[in-house]
Amino acid sequence: MPLIVRQWTSDDIEKLKRLAECGASVVRCSAALGISSSSATKMAGTLGPQLAGVRAVKAINREKIVAAEKSLPPGLRRNDTAFA
Repeated sequence: MPLIVRQWTSDDIEKLKRLAECGASVVRCSAALGISSSSATKMAGTLGPQLAGVRAVKAINREKIVAAEKSLPPGLRRNDTAFA
């Protein structure tokens, strides 16, 4: 069975660049483009933008949540005993 190779279009490349700028993970980029994660990583490496791994993206999102919770008054935060 012959190997099927899908060529990158200019639209695919632009979409990959936009996703990388937004901080999307490798998995999210590959799903959005309908390609393998290794293909997305390889193309991003040749274009320049670095794609974040899933763990890095989750860590960044956790930091944002913690920072947002700190701005809430006591009693409105998650896992706050005063809320119960």
